Amino acid sequence: MITLRSYLAGVVGRLRETGDALAAQVSDARDEAQLLLLRRQVLAFKQRVLQSELVLDFYGDAVNTRTAPRPSALLSACDLLAVQSMTRVLTPLGHSVPRS
Repeated sequence: MITLRSYLAGVVGRLRETGDALAAQVSDARDEAQLLLLRRQVLAFKQRVLQSELVLDFYGDAVNTRTAPRPSALLSACDLLAVQSMTRVLTPLGHSVPRS
């Protein structure tokens, strides 16, 4: 099972590799057709960077929320309520309760 941290590190690693490859292609571009193709690739790369940044910000905020004492206690209480609710429904059906 892949952890969230290793998944996000992989996302960042792939972005770095793609960015390095695009930078190398800039110096190798010789004509307008190559530059046009490179432009499209850079725009697609920019979109992936922005999407990744949004996901990283989301998880960063989630982690920070979980580590602050009061919100952490409230969220833990919500987790407990969720587990209790799922237990009442899932256990009689023979299903295990997922971690929350």
